[in-house]
Amino acid sequence: RSRAHRWVKNADEAELRQIASEPLELNVYNVNDFPLLSKLVGRLVRILCGKIEDRGKAKRMERPTPDPALSYPSPTDFSFSDLGSREVRLSWSAPPRAVVQYRVVYHSSEGQSPQEVLVNGTDFSVMLRGLSSQTQYHLSIFPVYEDNVGPALRGTVTTLPLGTPEALEVTPSSPGSLRVRWGPAPGATQYMALYSALRHGEPEDAKEVKFPADQTDIELGGLMPETDYSVTLYALYDEDSSDPITAIATTCPLPPPLSLQFPLVSHSMVRVSWVPGSVDVPGHQVTYSTNHGTRSPTTAN
Repeated sequence: RSRAHRWVKNADEAELRQIASEPLELNVYNVNDFPLLSKLVGRLVRILCGKIEDRGKAKRMERPTPDPALSYPSPTDFSFSDLGSREVRLSWSAPPRAVVQYRVVYHSSEGQSPQEVLVNGTDFSVMLRGLSSQTQYHLSIFPVYEDNVGPALRGTVTTLPLGTPEALEVTPSSPGSLRVRWGPAPGATQYMALYSALRHGEPEDAKEVKFPADQTDIELGGLMPETDYSVTLYALYDEDSSDPITAIATTCPLPPPLSLQFPLVSHSMVRVSWVPGSVDVPGHQVTYSTNHGTRSPTTAN
């Protein structure tokens, strides 16, 4: 069996055990002279230095990596307030270390590009505006330190739907018009009404009319008498519209004329007069007949 031999002049066994690794077999000889030592010194030094360097690297690798959450702590206590259809206020508690500023990054769950707001390190809240209504947003608050950026505090929030008009009421005001009233929608910039006659329960082509935000009582004219109408109302917020609210009403029937009289009667002519039943009646049809049963219609404005 082969043996491993190491020759060192005037060496002490205890010292060798401190600076050298254990051989497979150990043989120590004390000799007065060792002429080959000068040729082995360089190689021995390199081996010893390499061993020491490898041990140092191994010890450094064994050291635990510092947790960035401890070195650069995140803010805590995410909360929301002033939640609306297009805005929300974010608030948080400061981390134990002083922060230069906060990076607030947010984007909708529909895949919009992230947007970013920078907040001073001494502030702990920010109002986000210009959001989309009834949309979920993902939020991240990064603490920015002088030499690094800490892990983010994360959360989600869903904006409210746009406000709709309330208590829509549609009542007939005449054979050719309907009265429309409603409660205001906060923040609306305009209102839009769509109305159409119903034929066998189905709407015909709808007409559209818009009103300013301070008007919540209107009259729709030019309608047909004794006809069902569907009225749909929207609150407008610049380019967005609220959910609709709809009501159905029937215009009044045409009232009959009043006070039918014959102020002039001759052998060949009869003058007929009456009082219109409504001021918005566009015309009247007069039908007369002889005692022989002959009927002749005529139209009077």
